[in-house]
Amino acid sequence: MTERLPKKDIFAYGGLALPVAFAGLPLYIHAPDYFTTEFGVSLSAIGLLLLALRLFDAVQDPLIGTLSDKFAAHRLKIMLGAAVVLIAAFAALFQPLGPPLLWFGMMMLIATSAYSVLSISLNADGAVWSRDENEKTRIVSIREAFGLIGLMLAVTAPGVLTQSMPAPSAFMWVSIMLAVFMILAMIPFSRW
Repeated sequence: MTERLPKKDIFAYGGLALPVAFAGLPLYIHAPDYFTTEFGVSLSAIGLLLLALRLFDAVQDPLIGTLSDKFAAHRLKIMLGAAVVLIAAFAALFQPLGPPLLWFGMMMLIATSAYSVLSISLNADGAVWSRDENEKTRIVSIREAFGLIGLMLAVTAPGVLTQSMPAPSAFMWVSIMLAVFMILAMIPFSRW
């Protein structure tokens, strides 16, 4: 019988899924709406840009997975770097400094690439942590529970905030929330 993994280790690992999930929904749901309503960018242009980004991801994601395996000894440093890049690109996305469509495309490319590095690396860590099927189930269950909490927060926070303040300020606060969640998750994750 395989020894059970310590619960604190599984929570330290799985907790990172919360900020990763929290970042995903605003990128694909709130950002397009934000650029359409705040800057008058056409939805069809945003849709085509998102399609191009998803096609890029189809090529990029397997490459990220391959590099994640190749540089597994440096995975934590890579993930820490990706977390910083994701936070910065996420915050910058909602505070455009250039032509809105171009800014949207650049920041989305950077943010979604960092998001992919984090999510692929996180899933890879969970997949190789234990060979025991029961332990794998525990690992994935905790990670997915944190991911669900992050998703629920991402669904509610922007809507609540945009009801009480202008959208640019609301998304600044969402960016701050992402940074706080990421820091709080990365500390135990990095010790794990």
